[in-house]
Amino acid sequence: ITITNSGSETLANFPAYINLTYDSDMQANFSDIRFYSQSCNNGGSLLDYEIENYTTSDRAHIWTRIPSLPSTGTTISVYYKNNTAITNGENPTGVWDSNYKAVWHMTETNASDSTSNGNNGTVNMTGVSTNASGKIDGADSFNGSGFIDVRPIDFNYPISYECWIRLNS
Repeated sequence: ITITNSGSETLANFPAYINLTYDSDMQANFSDIRFYSQSCNNGGSLLDYEIENYTTSDRAHIWTRIPSLPSTGTTISVYYKNNTAITNGENPTGVWDSNYKAVWHMTETNASDSTSNGNNGTVNMTGVSTNASGKIDGADSFNGSGFIDVRPIDFNYPISYECWIRLNS
């Protein structure tokens, strides 16, 4: 998988989104996949990843941490086809470094934090439609009544937010 970087600087610990289509050689729940910084036969190191969501025998929405993403881009490898039972190799908290105070994917109704900080939000689902159509997966549609309370986060330091939002009007 080739990961591009349109910037001019090398990015460190970059969480890259991967939309992985199911292959009949994979486990139906994607538990046998592993990501490596290069071919594992050429000294590649195992990469942390998080399966945000998957549809059995269809596709998985995955975030994997790229330790160093130079401006020229990089290539990572995905391995699968383990025909024996294998445990899931995910490490969500390894994907999101200490600069991330919380990460919510909106694939659930409880706003679980994927970082190691445990900053879970509380969702007021009044007027919220879950599993709405979204750019990646797991979007929620808010009608103005519902909200996510993120008070566990300490806002007493410089902070930036990133949200992917589509307004109806």
